Amino acid sequence: MNKNIIYILTLALIFSACKKDENEEDIPEEEPINWTLMEGTMSYHSGAAMQLTPDNGIVLTGNLNTNYQVYKTSTGFQETWSVNKGLQAFEEANAVVVTDNNNYIIAGNSAFGFESRVYVLRLDVSGNIVWSQNYEWADISVCHGICKSNDNKYVLCGHSQDVNNRDSFGDVQAMMINDDGDTLWNRIYEDIGEETAYAIVSTNDGGFVMTGRDENNNNKDLALIKIDANGNLLWFNFFGGNTWDEGFYVIEDQQGNLLACGMSQSNDSQVYVVKTNSSGILIWERTFGRSDRSEKGFCIQQTSGGYVISGSQYIVENIDDDIYLLKIDNEGNFVWEQTYGGSNSDYGNAVRILPDDKLVIAGTTKSNSVDGQIYLLKTDANGNMQ
Repeated sequence: MNKNIIYILTLALIFSACKKDENEEDIPEEEPINWTLMEGTMSYHSGAAMQLTPDNGIVLTGNLNTNYQVYKTSTGFQETWSVNKGLQAFEEANAVVVTDNNNYIIAGNSAFGFESRVYVLRLDVSGNIVWSQNYEWADISVCHGICKSNDNKYVLCGHSQDVNNRDSFGDVQAMMINDDGDTLWNRIYEDIGEETAYAIVSTNDGGFVMTGRDENNNNKDLALIKIDANGNLLWFNFFGGNTWDEGFYVIEDQQGNLLACGMSQSNDSQVYVVKTNSSGILIWERTFGRSDRSEKGFCIQQTSGGYVISGSQYIVENIDDDIYLLKIDNEGNFVWEQTYGGSNSDYGNAVRILPDDKLVIAGTTKSNSVDGQIYLLKTDANGNMQ
């Protein structure tokens, strides 16, 4: 990007909800989209790159000029402060977590040529840098997710690969650090093929569950991986059919069940949701989407009466994505869907439930900038624009 001044610009633009056949009665009518825009881009699978803060604001991570970009906003989505930090390499900020003392830990990657390192940054409540740390898991070290443990430590997940070993495949990797960034344990979880973990959640029993993809003999499955507080593997389960299935986000709901969302793809992709009990035993699995469209689910959250999922949708003949918001009930039945977007591709990378049950979506829009901008989008509990 050519702009060096970071700003927030609130625009009211009138877009069609997506490019649809005017004869389809069940397609939402055109309505204005109220973007809160921030300069920068967000990574494609940035899922957890937004969190609510104790003062009812939002902390949001992305990328600007190949550096980590972090925004803190007020209740009204107005910028409180922003930080742009990097290592003179290509940084990708993939996840953020709020600490108990209102600090922020941002996790992602720094790429150096054909190699990469895990890069973690800690900011205080005012956005001042407390520390930054590089971690080398292997030649290729990629961190996609982070979560806070029950005893105020932090677990990162992603994958690693030794490029000098021709027989080496990418393996799921997880690492626990303390408040100062010191490594407490570091584990690799191998299967026959190639695996990665996109997201991690702490569970009520003190352990952690990751979701991602396991690839074996050209078959890709959604993976759920449970580890204990010390990083020991408890179980490694796979879900999906003979298609390309993977999980981008995972939560533990208030009943102690696990829910992962992602995609299932044969010719075109659909949102794929898996619900299991705490032991990883399948309760139900569902796919959602339209036959002439391609959908992905990047983030899932529990809400009143079920779950809400944010992601992307595009018409197969068009391939310009729109923001996709889906509500399902506790049994996995469809409740409603909404799409929002402009003339170019827009993605709903993360969704959170506000204290008043309204929804806020964060992601990337290219409808307002060729290079893409970070946005925040607010709706009511039924996905209607605010």
